[in-house]
Amino acid sequence: MEIELAASFDMENCLISDNEAFNSGGGIYHLPFCTGNVSRTTISRNSALNSSDLTTRGGGGILVAGGSSPSVFSVDNTIIISNVSHYGGDLYCAPQAQVYASYCNINDIYGSLSGSDNLINADPVFANPSADDFHLLYGSPCIDYGSPDYSSGGADLDGEPRPFGSRVDIGADEFTDTDGDNIADYWEIKYFGNRTNSDGTINSDADDLTDFQEYMQQTDPLKADTDGDGASDSLEVALGMNPLDPDQDNDGMADGWEEEHGLDWETDDSMLDPDLDGMDNLAEYLADTDPFDDQSFLGLLNISELWGGWRVDWKGGTDAWQMLDYSSGLSVSDVWHTVIAFPPPTPVTNALVVFGIEATDTVFRVRAQR
Repeated sequence: MEIELAASFDMENCLISDNEAFNSGGGIYHLPFCTGNVSRTTISRNSALNSSDLTTRGGGGILVAGGSSPSVFSVDNTIIISNVSHYGGDLYCAPQAQVYASYCNINDIYGSLSGSDNLINADPVFANPSADDFHLLYGSPCIDYGSPDYSSGGADLDGEPRPFGSRVDIGADEFTDTDGDNIADYWEIKYFGNRTNSDGTINSDADDLTDFQEYMQQTDPLKADTDGDGASDSLEVALGMNPLDPDQDNDGMADGWEEEHGLDWETDDSMLDPDLDGMDNLAEYLADTDPFDDQSFLGLLNISELWGGWRVDWKGGTDAWQMLDYSSGLSVSDVWHTVIAFPPPTPVTNALVVFGIEATDTVFRVRAQR
């Protein structure tokens, strides 16, 4: 957002996130000769990463430029945090700019504020900023920390009245907990349909996490394995895993499967072959075979003639699709045809008699996928 041409503006109850500027003001670029005020807003995860000129560039969140006629900028009850730039990651104040901040949560400031009052620099405890969820979780230092002079009226991003508690919250979200169970109303409505179906002590999905714990982790209280990686939410929390990320090390294997089979869910070990059976760990995962057992593999066991057809025996895992294919040869131009596909769960060993194929040079293969 660029403010220029002697403009004057007021902004309130807004979210500015995930924007990128080439050199200046990833969230807001406030030019000279302008006057602006930002209130009860959240500015996070913006960037201005090409800012190489110290005198005129910077401000991943906000840049307030100066000139022969200074710009005047004030910000109150606002979170400006986790923005990125070489200079003034969150707020860049040019020498001639007049910048005033009160009741804000700001981390990285470059330059000098003309006036400040009741500023904090703390983790705002957002719900899940990587998924663009900037709600305040219970326990956030921004709750009830806004200006005591804010009068009743207005609403936050969810349309909830402000303030809810003793004072207005800092940022665009007003933590609202009508039934007093320390779980925000919006979250209870999302999963339970209203604000009072859960008091936070219930374990709705039987995964050893209470609904309040699920709220604090931002996992699904109605699903024992939120990210579907094969490990329950409670196990992931206990082991320090991320229950919202099924593959933290980006190696193509689900973290829960790696933990179950003794692999490292924090390091890319997909190309290793600990049992020396010719299948690397990623291939073992795709076939759901045991990476530490050389007798556990995906492959053909036997092909023989039976009842005028071909009996094909193979083995594999149990939690992956298995497909039996055939082709007339192994050259690049030969086409593979799928005879049958078995959905999981599948037996470790399988056998099928294939009819209608008379050529003795037919090639069979078995493959797996998830």
